Amino acid sequence: SCVVDGCSASVVCFRLGPDGEAHVVILDQLQPDIEGTADEPTMETMGGWHVAKWVQDGKTYFLATRAPAAELQKLFAILRRMSSSLGWA
Repeated sequence: SCVVDGCSASVVCFRLGPDGEAHVVILDQLQPDIEGTADEPTMETMGGWHVAKWVQDGKTYFLATRAPAAELQKLFAILRRMSSSLGWA
């Protein structure tokens, strides 16, 4: 765990083959400017990173990768399938 902008956070990193990576950042509080939900995250590109953002159950989630945007969609679908073990079902 770590602190991001004064907010307690957890970070999980994944290797996507030899040249790729993805990161899930979970903030322990809601960020008021995030409008996405776990069913429909906000997707955008920021500084070369493709990012999915959503809030659920009092927490804010970010999924980020430099892989193509289509890969972000696939990764998000995988995380949704794993959601029960991550605690954000």
